[in-house]
Amino acid sequence: MPCDCDLKIISGDFERYQIPKDKRYLLKYFKTDIQLAFLKYILVFKNYKNFIDHTGRWCRPKYLKALNERFLAIQAAHKQAKYNFDLTFLSEIESGKLKLSNLSG
Repeated sequence: MPCDCDLKIISGDFERYQIPKDKRYLLKYFKTDIQLAFLKYILVFKNYKNFIDHTGRWCRPKYLKALNERFLAIQAAHKQAKYNFDLTFLSEIESGKLKLSNLSG
């Protein structure tokens, strides 16, 4: 029996994936075609290991790593703001105004 991931690849569901409402703030940080494809892919598969093979979109592995680091940093900042109930910081993140250069890690 194929895993759910295999079915998502074969059907191309990840390409038509609708970003959940609670994650749509990420669209403000991933704007280009390749960035949007990466965002959808990472939300569906939880990693980017086979991004190039599965999507047919070529980019340097270093760029994929940078996109993943951006994704993880934004997600971590969002989670921390929610945990601390820091509504100002949460609003900054969700409005797309988070300065990514200030994030460590």
